[in-house]
Amino acid sequence: MEMRKNMMLSIKNSCDFCESDQLEFIYSPINTRRGIELNICNFCGLLHSFSTLDYESRPQGSMSANADRSSFRYTKDLVAGRYLEVFNDHIDFNDVDTILDIGSNRGAFIRWINSNYKEKKITAIEPHPEIPESYSGLDNVEFHNCRFENVDLSQNTYDFAYCVHTLEHAVSAKSMLLDIMDSLNYGGILFLAVPNIIFHNDVIEELFIDPHTFHFNYGLLKAFVLSIGFDIIYAGDKSEPDIIFLLKKISKSSKMVQFKPNINHASKVQSEIKKYRKNIITNRNDLKNSAQKLREAAKSKKIIVWGGGRIFDALVTYGELEKNDIHMVIDKYLCTYVNEIRGYKLYAPDIIESEEKKSILIYVASRDYADEIIDEAKSYGIYDFIIFGRKSVEDI
Repeated sequence: MEMRKNMMLSIKNSCDFCESDQLEFIYSPINTRRGIELNICNFCGLLHSFSTLDYESRPQGSMSANADRSSFRYTKDLVAGRYLEVFNDHIDFNDVDTILDIGSNRGAFIRWINSNYKEKKITAIEPHPEIPESYSGLDNVEFHNCRFENVDLSQNTYDFAYCVHTLEHAVSAKSMLLDIMDSLNYGGILFLAVPNIIFHNDVIEELFIDPHTFHFNYGLLKAFVLSIGFDIIYAGDKSEPDIIFLLKKISKSSKMVQFKPNINHASKVQSEIKKYRKNIITNRNDLKNSAQKLREAAKSKKIIVWGGGRIFDALVTYGELEKNDIHMVIDKYLCTYVNEIRGYKLYAPDIIESEEKKSILIYVASRDYADEIIDEAKSYGIYDFIIFGRKSVEDI
């Protein structure tokens, strides 16, 4: 793999959003391979990750619970279904002719557009050299195999822009948003979704992973997109794992206004990170107790772990869960791209059809998708669960 010193992530002297010089080192993520130093802007509270080491570009995929988590590039397929309701309620794609897909990844959005709306002109930007093969040669797709920062976009060109799980990788989040705005027609729409930094009390997975250069809070990002001249058509729930905004370039007279962050935000984030640093260690130490409970349950039940992601990795790494402790691992989405995780073979949910239902206990190894997993397991006739982060099955 290519090794590089990516200067765009090197330590800067000013905040990307507010341009304040009040950046301060606050945390070094666990097992970072890029020498990440997390800095907070003490004026607006934006969290910046700065790389201090040479690092491997596009390393092999890993669901590590630590900062060295590297992508299997399936996240955009995983979350795409969540956005359809927003589209159905707020966007008439029959009125859209030109589309910009920023970080087109494996083409989940392009496939949806081409399946439901014909003859749309799509500009797709994706830096990975291999995964765009399914759509890079389509007649209606103008494909750029590079980072967003290396594309010279025409102004006032697109009716709709799609930027999902990409802004957090930007060289400059501010510049990316301004460039997207410039590329939109007046009245054009930006669908924006980024991971929401939420400091859960049950946290066991490192929040500040190596590939992310910025870490966004709902209120801060909302204030910023308004300050650069976007109008908010739709805003998702601030407690959801994704921050979702549907933004409109409103008029030729739209201008940036002074960015006025909540003056208490930075100090609150400082406090949250101090608490987080203690919680993640305490919670990881307790995972051995969780693994032991599964061993006890395995004496009378077949334990199926549903969710092969970072919570499962933490359970294996820090809880010392072993293969003979569980029956199998299911992951509906990840199994499409990966045969096994940490030596455990991954299965699709329909494997349950061949199992004796009354003998199964499902360990739900997910926070964000727990309810979805529970509902699907019930559809197979499974009603016995242990849910990560929940005290009892009565919380289902």
